[in-house]
Amino acid sequence: MAPDVEDTVMRKVAWRLIPFLSLGYLINALDRFNVSIAALTMNKELGLSATTYSLAAIRPQPFVRGWPEPRRTSRRQA
Repeated sequence: MAPDVEDTVMRKVAWRLIPFLSLGYLINALDRFNVSIAALTMNKELGLSATTYSLAAIRPQPFVRGWPEPRRTSRRQA
């Protein structure tokens, strides 16, 4: 691929991905902050120790595990 075409493609990709990734990073940071604030009172109400809470907080979330796998179809060459 020619260098000028490659630069153009990478610029277009960056302009589409960077806002989306930045928004995701912001949401992630807000979520982590919110969970840590909620833990202050939640641990007392649920009777969790700090270790139990930390193990529960770092596990993968169910909505991530519940995403369907992409279908793997084999394409025959004609």
